Amino acid sequence: MWKRIDSLPAALIAIITFFTWSNLLHLTIRGDGFVYLVKRIQEAYWNPPASFAGLEVGSVLLSKIMTNFFGVNISLYFLAELIIIIFINVLFFYMVLVLTKKKIIAFAAALFLAV
Repeated sequence: MWKRIDSLPAALIAIITFFTWSNLLHLTIRGDGFVYLVKRIQEAYWNPPASFAGLEVGSVLLSKIMTNFFGVNISLYFLAELIIIIFINVLFFYMVLVLTKKKIIAFAAALFLAV
């Protein structure tokens, strides 16, 4: 079981990560970053054989999932990304804590990842 004291560094990591990455909510996509959100482009991507071997398969799959939730509202994409980044950093803290059993090392490693 997790001790109560372990939640304080994890909460601090979450707060630091939020303030570090909060500018993400004010970004706009330029260039072709928005292209995979268009349904016609997604359908055209899957037509060639072996499309799962393409370099952009992750972008196409993620955009297909995200457009079902958010449509083309890009600010919601960035909010979801911010939440995922915070979640990854907190989980990384707990993983390093389990491996090393030292809170200061786990906090320092997660802080390095967060910033």
